[in-house]
Amino acid sequence: MQLEIIRGPAASGKTTQLRQIATADGQDEGHILLAHQFTQAALKSRIYFLASRGARVVCIDECNEEHIELLRRLSAALPDLRIHAAVAA
Repeated sequence: MQLEIIRGPAASGKTTQLRQIATADGQDEGHILLAHQFTQAALKSRIYFLASRGARVVCIDECNEEHIELLRRLSAALPDLRIHAAVAA
């Protein structure tokens, strides 16, 4: 898995970047996951589900450092997936 972390203060364009990435992959804004809506286990499960359905790109907004650590741990198990995660700095 390739993990790209987009960091910046509030209103710095992080979500806009995620929207552009999602659109380029043929997704609409509704496909962007909001990390705060998931427990760690549920987020992990959702990412595995999306990968099993053929997703190659997953965009996740409103991440915190715990979410980023989880995503780093998943990297070995999902080598073909690219995750773009936005974190408020």
